Amino acid sequence: MHVQEGYESSYPDATETVLNYVFKNKLGVETKDHSVLIGRSLPHVQQNQEKLVELLFEKFQIHRALLPLNNVLSLFASGKLTGLVMELGAGTSYCVPIYEGFPLKGFIMSSDVTGNKLTEFFMNLLSKHSCAAVTQDPVLAETIKEAVCCVAPNLFTALSDPPESVYTLPDGTELRIGREKHQCPEAMFSPNLIPCITKSIPAVISDCIKKLHTIRGEKYTTSLVQNIMLSGGGSKFTNICERVKVELDKCVDAPYASNSKVCNPVAEIHSSWVGGSLLCCHSNYNEVSISAEEYHEHGVNVIGLKSLF
Repeated sequence: MHVQEGYESSYPDATETVLNYVFKNKLGVETKDHSVLIGRSLPHVQQNQEKLVELLFEKFQIHRALLPLNNVLSLFASGKLTGLVMELGAGTSYCVPIYEGFPLKGFIMSSDVTGNKLTEFFMNLLSKHSCAAVTQDPVLAETIKEAVCCVAPNLFTALSDPPESVYTLPDGTELRIGREKHQCPEAMFSPNLIPCITKSIPAVISDCIKKLHTIRGEKYTTSLVQNIMLSGGGSKFTNICERVKVELDKCVDAPYASNSKVCNPVAEIHSSWVGGSLLCCHSNYNEVSISAEEYHEHGVNVIGLKSLF
């Protein structure tokens, strides 16, 4: 059973309610008869991870559990084991270097430019249209953002005379969107537009590469730079891979600038699901996952013993 978790709640009651709904209402299974894989989007929240493991084994009495990072699962979906995966999620954006299937957790870099903040920025940009249906409805604004926004290969050219995109609102009203469709994703490259005091997406990837070079050396780092993957909802913007490549090459030194390759997951936003399914079917799943026996012997400390992903 593969469940994807987009946000690890700080409140066990809320997490329990969601899991109970998934297991009982949607899947209709007895959890004690199954193993569970939950993809994680927040790599640094150890306390939440411990609560989740406790809940799975104590409340739902599952057979086995594995809690890998979504970045790792997205890479697995592509059939590769080594690369840099930049997750552009709704609530988190972070870069994880992965070598031979295992994340190098000491090199994880993050940015506060997230999908939710881009949606808020987009709502502000559209406020001049005096369209309350959009400026007061984040879900609708996100839908429009995903439908019309795209990364400009050259921002100045795109803003000078952008062709309008027409989006028909639920009430039949036509919303004409011009510069805003380029200005919104541009915040990933210039966070001050939001405004947000954080590093841009290319700068985060660059910092990760520079730290790898300093500590692990050129040969090791090059193998990762040759497979830079953008995952999550933000990776769906048209032209984003090409633009990240251009901006990244400005930040890193040779030979990384010439060797860098930026791509999207094969399965796009479903890549972590595909990667999770592959991992669950792998022959060593029982070796890397946490069994009920191991949990009852070590408690939540078992995470430190078997938290490989």
